[in-house]
Amino acid sequence: MRIAAGLIAVCILLSGCGGQIPRKEWNEVDAATYTKGNQVSIRHFVKEDDLFVECIIPSVSFSGSKHARQAKIKVYVDGAYEGEYNTAAFVVKGLEKGVHTVKLEVVDKTTDADLGIRRQFYITVT
Repeated sequence: MRIAAGLIAVCILLSGCGGQIPRKEWNEVDAATYTKGNQVSIRHFVKEDDLFVECIIPSVSFSGSKHARQAKIKVYVDGAYEGEYNTAAFVVKGLEKGVHTVKLEVVDKTTDADLGIRRQFYITVT
């Protein structure tokens, strides 16, 4: 009786895959940060020596919307200023191998006033 129940369980588990095992196309690190109050979502992944970042911040606009505050993102890698981006998604290219601390600061597009939205995360470039 136990053997039959065990065989049924194994058959159910094996039929769930349907013969296709999911696989990733890239060797990537994917992370998201959510803050309930601001609904801020920061996603990032590393491919080779490039860092891909996507920011979803409903309280600001990067595209010129008249209904939200205009913003840009300042990027720091290991404490050094890397650049600023006027888009919600961007790529930081040519990072050195190793572990890095990445800090993002969202500021007003025209005055550079701090908007109080900051995120910090770690990445590994291999």
